Amino acid sequence: MHKRLLDHATKRRNNPHVTGRIKDFAEERDLSLSEAYTELLEAGLDTLETQDQQ
Repeated sequence: MHKRLLDHATKRRNNPHVTGRIKDFAEERDLSLSEAYTELLEAGLDTLETQDQQ
């Protein structure tokens, strides 16, 4: 399941709307784009793991 999220994130990375939202997220939190992507992916993975446990 984690691979699916990473594959999806990689495909969406080239989407201008998503990229803009991640840039906004990074700026609001004073993060680099790499840090923002990492934080968002980790949050998504945590959410998936929580859903799997339910």
